[in-house]
Amino acid sequence: MNGVLAVFPDETLQLHTTRSPEFIGLCVKTTPICQETSRLLKISKNGSESVIGILDTGIWPEHPSFQDQGLDPIPSHFKGHCQDGQDFNKSHCNRKLIGAKYFSGGYETMVKNLGGEILSARDYDGHGTHVASIAAGRSVSGAGFYGFAGVVSGGVAPESRISVYKVCWFNGCLLSDIVKAFDEAVKDGVNVISMSLGSLKLPFYMDLIAISAFRASEKGISVIASAGNEGPEKGSVSYLAPWITTVGAGTIDRDFPASVKLGNGKIIKGQSLTPQSEMPRKNRRLLFFGKITSHSHQIFRNSSSLKGSIVICYTGKGVSRSTVGMWLKSKGAVAMIISHEQFDPLGLIAEPHVLPTITIPISAIHSLKSYLSSSLNPTATIFSKGTALCVRPAPILASFSCRGPNQVEPTVLKPDLMAPGVNILGSWTPHVGPTNLVSDTRVIGFNIQTGTSMACPHVSGAVSLLKAAHPSWSPGTIKSALMTTARVAGNLAGKLISDESSGQNSGPLGIGSGFLQPEKALDPGLVYDLEHEDYTVFLCGLNYSPKQIRLVVGKWVDCGVGSREKDYLLTKLNYPAVVMVMGLNQEWVGVRRRVRNVGSSGCKYRARVVGLSGFDVEIRPKRLRFRRFGERLEYEVGVKRVKDERGNLRNFSVGWFKWEEEGGQHIVRSPVLVLEDDFVRGILHKL
Repeated sequence: MNGVLAVFPDETLQLHTTRSPEFIGLCVKTTPICQETSRLLKISKNGSESVIGILDTGIWPEHPSFQDQGLDPIPSHFKGHCQDGQDFNKSHCNRKLIGAKYFSGGYETMVKNLGGEILSARDYDGHGTHVASIAAGRSVSGAGFYGFAGVVSGGVAPESRISVYKVCWFNGCLLSDIVKAFDEAVKDGVNVISMSLGSLKLPFYMDLIAISAFRASEKGISVIASAGNEGPEKGSVSYLAPWITTVGAGTIDRDFPASVKLGNGKIIKGQSLTPQSEMPRKNRRLLFFGKITSHSHQIFRNSSSLKGSIVICYTGKGVSRSTVGMWLKSKGAVAMIISHEQFDPLGLIAEPHVLPTITIPISAIHSLKSYLSSSLNPTATIFSKGTALCVRPAPILASFSCRGPNQVEPTVLKPDLMAPGVNILGSWTPHVGPTNLVSDTRVIGFNIQTGTSMACPHVSGAVSLLKAAHPSWSPGTIKSALMTTARVAGNLAGKLISDESSGQNSGPLGIGSGFLQPEKALDPGLVYDLEHEDYTVFLCGLNYSPKQIRLVVGKWVDCGVGSREKDYLLTKLNYPAVVMVMGLNQEWVGVRRRVRNVGSSGCKYRARVVGLSGFDVEIRPKRLRFRRFGERLEYEVGVKRVKDERGNLRNFSVGWFKWEEEGGQHIVRSPVLVLEDDFVRGILHKL
């Protein structure tokens, strides 16, 4: 067929499901964690000239987070509009919500019976409204969830404009609808596309989202996506193309402390979003329900003695914890003590259950079992203690956040960044309760949610601010600025960001380049320009055929190299992070990079390496001198294996190298991983 490059089967994808702007440094006033107000917010005018395209479940347009009081006229480059539909018309849009469309063609073909679906951009799920408010919600006083996190709520880019593209419905998000929404967002003229959705892990020429993102990037649009919630397994990360910015999730310095007091006086600490007024007012009998892997039959089978009890349980993967709470309540339980097992082993996540609930670490289950076995009449009561700020350590890499290495091409680091994604306050739709359960009749304006879905819009908002502050910066330049200024240390002096799943220091396979710091990205010193020619050369290095490369880039490309040279092309991708894969008997490997000066003329930088034990590292040259603004210079990084004292060679090593400005303030940091080929294959073989 003329005009058709290829035909792909449709797929159904799923959603990846405040204090946080301040925690990433975007401060509107000085506070205990903010020594000065944000220059980025000021210079970018709160992102007013940028438009964020949100691909999700739609939006609740009447929410005060999306009011337009005091906003400038709609940016002239935006050409979109608001589409009429059920319970939604053009009058619902304003100078804040400037575009709203829905895409259901693929979904209608796949599902046939739409049931109660509302065919418009209106959000009857809550997820889309939540992520939109995180990225670009206006300030709303008195926000909070039943007294928790009660402050002024606002998004990362509070005056950026929002254009929503509803692609997700009750049974998921159809790939064909997502691709159509991409095309529309590009035509409309958005500056950022934000996707908190699932993804397929396919070669790039078979990955329609990667292809759509490439075409958007060509038009100067940054594409931001969530890494996924299937961690902590290695190789689980989604959105693997280098032209997409992939975001993992971590905590902020706020939690919702609660405690269980056992009948013997012992205290077990946890997290809760249940107000103290709703907790059991006296000691109640404790029952141990155990691990729930199939709640639908277990709860019915063991429910006769639940009435009036506090039930202890822990859940396996694929079990809806909200549904567990609902069933326990229906059987007369008065409260639930729950552990999320490997999804959240430290019990960091607080959830809005219909039943009074406290989340505890998996390790605390053993203490409870010991007490139950030693007491003839085990009892407990639960205390909820509200909201705590300035919590340490923070951030912590969430166990559920997906990890690298990259399944399609391990030399491209994924995820790229980590951002706030645990217990995040955001706007909500009044159509559904905070658990999304039909039986949950609570009506709220704000909800607290957890997932890489919540981390993604933090980065989308930051990108919108940077684009407004630096209109000439390309998506690759903005990505570089964010990655090289991200932090790898938490708020405990001298301590690196820790990994919830292991209790050890986190590494680039979990946090990417580090935790988001958009304020520092305003002035990064040096940037790694990622141009589309870089991506084309990279695709040649992947040994793709001319037809396969054309599917991605939209034109014929002559790679002009032999097979021996293609591995070399992979080392030339000008990525702000370095992953080197070595053969079993290979002693040395190297990469080449190119940096551009976006600081002052006449500046000098010196290279410094941290970590990478088991390898000798050489950077050539060791010093870079830039005579003018905008000048580009190249350098090479090479690593050589060295034997330890026992004569062994390492197959995995992690470190960082920095370009430190001499006599200046800029530090340009990149993570470096060295992986043995067999080590990578061993990880990916298990998937």
